[in-house]
Amino acid sequence: MNISILSIGNEILTGKTINTNANFIAENLNKIGFNVKEILTIADDKVSIRTALDYLFTQSQIVVTSGGLGPTSDDITKKEISSYFNRHLVENNEVAKSIMKLLKKNTMDEHINLQSMIPENSKYFINRVGTAPAVLIEDKGRTLIMLPGVPKEMKYFIENEIVPYLIKHYEVRKKIVYNVKTSTIPEVRIYETLKNGLSEKDMSYIGFYPSYGIVDIRISGTDKDAERILKIKKTVFNLLHKFIFTEDFRSVEQVLGDKLNERGLTLGLGESLTGGLIGERITSVPGSSDYFMGAAITYSNKSKIDILKVESCTIEKYGAVSAEVCLEMVEGVKKRFNVDCAIATTGIAGPGGGSKNKPVGLVFIGVSLFDKVILKRYTLSGNRNMIRERATNYSIFNLIKLLERSK
Repeated sequence: MNISILSIGNEILTGKTINTNANFIAENLNKIGFNVKEILTIADDKVSIRTALDYLFTQSQIVVTSGGLGPTSDDITKKEISSYFNRHLVENNEVAKSIMKLLKKNTMDEHINLQSMIPENSKYFINRVGTAPAVLIEDKGRTLIMLPGVPKEMKYFIENEIVPYLIKHYEVRKKIVYNVKTSTIPEVRIYETLKNGLSEKDMSYIGFYPSYGIVDIRISGTDKDAERILKIKKTVFNLLHKFIFTEDFRSVEQVLGDKLNERGLTLGLGESLTGGLIGERITSVPGSSDYFMGAAITYSNKSKIDILKVESCTIEKYGAVSAEVCLEMVEGVKKRFNVDCAIATTGIAGPGGGSKNKPVGLVFIGVSLFDKVILKRYTLSGNRNMIRERATNYSIFNLIKLLERSK
């Protein structure tokens, strides 16, 4: 069943407020089997509200709004939505009493009166953490749910009132989601590979979610398609297994940490162009002190020589950005930190420093497990930060794959 989300608020459109509400609502609705069809953000004015509702009800049976329910005159959402459904606003004593109790007031004032007004013939939910109630209107096969925009209040309603109500009153199929994470392969190549191995119908169950050096492949549907979805997942793995590092939602650094812990292995790093990014990611995982022994950020030639004992003649002959220097960095890391596994990076992140033979984006990554060393050369695209992020993800991924092959 399709459902749409309408975020209402001028503060969102000006950029002063980040719209985290839509993300939270969508995530929770997807979990219980709804298909979130549209997410719109509009100003809190009559024309915008009516135009958005006209459109969204052509896409979805249910629309959930967030925002515009405050106690001031500029919050007109409740009034305009009531008018949209040709309903009058009427004072609700139960809502009024709950607001006065929360505010510890014995008498009604203008703001309490405004917030206690509910569209006639509608269902309401008392706000236990704020003042504005949630409202549900059903009309001619359409359902509209109004939620306050304050995140704490919105989350209360979604978790305690709205999700239970929807589960009870709407027949939705349980959603099945498989997530496969890949690295060192671009999204377009993944798409072409899968397109050649799956039918057009099968491809409709797949979504692609790329970041710098990582692409999540999400295979999802409802329980009625469970057998087909599982078959698609197996095909995806067979076609892309060389590039897959996990079949769940764990990050690349979490996967590496789990593998190191499972085998009781230790890790050290030698970073040049990544400048500590790999170490930051490794140490972001709780418990990483069990396997991570340390890192050397050898950005200059001198530090490569002094700290990791790279031969000066190697740098002079091949340059700091070279396979030969990267290999010596790997060996230097292993000796410096006395570790089982090592990662070393050297490259040109740009925007300057490149040449015809060594362009911006050229990266060498070395990974090792005991005496086994793998060296990879990449030419990465993007700006300086993108290249460094990709190099970081590729580095961790390559060590994961080495660990997998050495079992």
